[in-house]
Amino acid sequence: MEGRGTGTSSPILRYHPAVVAQKAATVAILSDGRFTLGLGAGENLNEHVVGAGWSPVNVRHEMLHEAIHIISSLFDGGYVNFAGEHYRVDSAKLWDLPDQRVPIAVAVSGAQSISTFAPLVDYMVAVEPDPALVEQWDAAAGSSSRKSGQLPVSWGPLIGGQR
Repeated sequence: MEGRGTGTSSPILRYHPAVVAQKAATVAILSDGRFTLGLGAGENLNEHVVGAGWSPVNVRHEMLHEAIHIISSLFDGGYVNFAGEHYRVDSAKLWDLPDQRVPIAVAVSGAQSISTFAPLVDYMVAVEPDPALVEQWDAAAGSSSRKSGQLPVSWGPLIGGQR
């Protein structure tokens, strides 16, 4: 990612896509355009806490698809109205936009997420080291499309001589 990014944030349950767009635009302004918004369909560990249940992946992909549409529309400027199956937006507008449009990356894990999101976003974030993800992404978005990998790292001090 250029500069800093969110890794992947889920704009489907805890935060409304319009709120995510506003926060991302603000960070992009403050970082002088060195920010990429990374999005994903969430994970139960983080998202179940709001008590809305945990939807199957196809439903979460539908929600993320609508969320990306809303966020992209807000990044384009002007007023946004949207009535989808999962979200509604009435006359929303980002009053402060960065000089450059905020790039959007999306986390993918297989063919369904790639075919759904490759046409909508600026680049891919692979959540596992699988060359097939890159090949499928290139087929859907073109080989010149940017790709990155997500690498979880844990660290902690030795406690009692053990990690």
